[in-house]
This record gives sequence, structure tokens and C-alpha cells, in this order.
Amino acid sequence: MSINTQAQPVAFTRVDSFSWSEPVTLNAAFRDWQGDFLGGNQQFSDNWLETGVRVNDWTLAFLYRYDIALRFSQDTADFYYRSQNDLSIDPDQRYHLSLNGLRFTARGLRFSKMHQPVHSLSLTWGLSLFEADQRIDGEINGTDRSARIDYFYSKDELFDRVVDRPSGTGISLDLAVKTHVFTDTRITAHVTDLLGTILWQDAPRTQASASLDRTSSNQDGVVTLEPLISGRETIKSNDWQILQPRVHIQVHQPLNPRMDALFDYRYQHGKHLISTGAAFNNQDQKFGLRLWPQINTLELFFQHPHWQISVASDALSKTQAQTLWLRFSLN
Repeated sequence: MSINTQAQPVAFTRVDSFSWSEPVTLNAAFRDWQGDFLGGNQQFSDNWLETGVRVNDWTLAFLYRYDIALRFSQDTADFYYRSQNDLSIDPDQRYHLSLNGLRFTARGLRFSKMHQPVHSLSLTWGLSLFEADQRIDGEINGTDRSARIDYFYSKDELFDRVVDRPSGTGISLDLAVKTHVFTDTRITAHVTDLLGTILWQDAPRTQASASLDRTSSNQDGVVTLEPLISGRETIKSNDWQILQPRVHIQVHQPLNPRMDALFDYRYQHGKHLISTGAAFNNQDQKFGLRLWPQINTLELFFQHPHWQISVASDALSKTQAQTLWLRFSLN
């Protein structure tokens, strides 16, 4: 494929922010779970900002990412919610604790190249090189009486250990595939972090056992816990953090010149999501909706030849929403 050396650079921007909280609303999640308890065992927020220039089939852009994901047992959610809201805990009940968490921020550059081997198929490879910070990567397992802790961090959120922040250098490969099937059916698949890792140098790590002794309770049944911590704190010279792939597949099936049927599949942080929807064509513009039944979320979108926006939520009130999804792109 030849490159037109006279092509002018075109600026572009892409934003993709998807946050979901199962046990409490997103508003409560940012306020130490001060709100109604809804049950559930997962929270995550994936945020991507990319802005740069495109020349022919090449792009070069600044990239910012903030990813956080927590998976925990129902007992862990219940126990944490009660402790944060000063609610009574049955002294005879045993809570089984299990928590896995990861978090990082990334700032760097992303390069991409589109290749079209045949008319009906295009492949776009993206390579991101970035510096990383704000690491959390580890787990807690056990009971409310005795728990084992093993986690890496940039700032010790559990025991307030004073450490130098580790330096992280990351690389990630992503892939987008666009194809036509049976002439009209369009399929787009995008895999983020198809291969991705962060090398952390001088990474702080805590491995500990926490023994919790219920020492007193007030007249309302609120229990005061005094943990006894034993373990070791180390600095690991080099530690590799593997990034987990995220997948988004979209299927567009034209029904008539004015309307398309839509089918979507998303996978991230162990969560499988499926949607159905419809798009309505108006000359060179398109608008439509998608319904994500597993998270009771409605997505509305609008596409213009030079920009597009998509907003999704499960509630009209921002204080009641458990899902918030915003996508925007400017070509």
C-alpha cells in the first residue's frame, strides 16, 4: 500500500469511560459506601483518553488511562459496608473475606497502523508505551477473625507504610478488526491489552496476617475491632504486572435503508455483557439505542461524519446510577 506523502495530518480525540458498581451506587462508592447496600461482588472503572494526529493509515497520539477493578465475596461487601456505616455486626457470625484488586494510571504514547489485506477486511494494530503510577495489585483472603494479605502498591492504603513510589514502565498491544459478512453485515472487534504488561521497579509489597479481636460493643451493637498485624514488608526490585484483555464486538445488520439491528458483546474484568439495539439512518447521520439487560442499562448514541457520542446509564439520577458509560470521538 503506497503512502500519499501530500496527505495532511488530521487531529482526532477518543474518550471511553466505563464505570460500574454492583454493591452500592457510583455516588456512594466515591463516599466510602455511604448509601444503600444493594448486594453484589464487583466494581470497576476503565478510563481511556487519546488525542493525536492521523496521517493516512498511521496515528500518533498522547494516551492517558486510569483502570481500577475490585472483585470480592458477598461476605466481604457486607462486612465492609457495615464497618463503613457503623452498623451492628453479629458477634457470632463468621464473615468469609475474599478480595482481589488492581489499579494503575498510565501516561504515554500510542502508535497505530491500519492494514487492509482485502476489500472486506481491515486490521488496525495499536502499540502503547507509557509510564505507570498509582499501583494496587493484590488480594485479601480469610475471615473477619483472621485474614491473609498480599499486595503491591504505590501508596500503602491499608497500613500507612511510608515508601518511595515505584516507577512503572508499560507496553500494550491492541487490535481492531473490521469486516463485512454476506455483503451487508458489518462486524467490528476491538481487543484492548491483547498483550500488555507493566514492569515496576522497586515495588513495595506487604505480606501479612491480620487477627481481629472483637473487644467491645456499644448499646447499638456497633463493634470496635482491634486488629493484630504480623508479617513482612519488602521491596521487590522488578515485578511484572500482567494486564488483562478487554473485548468489545459489535455487529451491524441492515434491515432496510433507514434502520439497522445492533448486537454487542463486551468482556472486561471477568464480566460478560450482551446488548441488542437499533440504529436509524438519516442521510449521513445515525442515532440509536442499545439495551444492556444484565446491568439494566440503556445506551443512547449519535453519529456524525466527523464526530460521535454515546451515553449509557441505568438511572436518570446520577445519585442512583450504578452504571455510567461515556464514549466520544472526534475524527
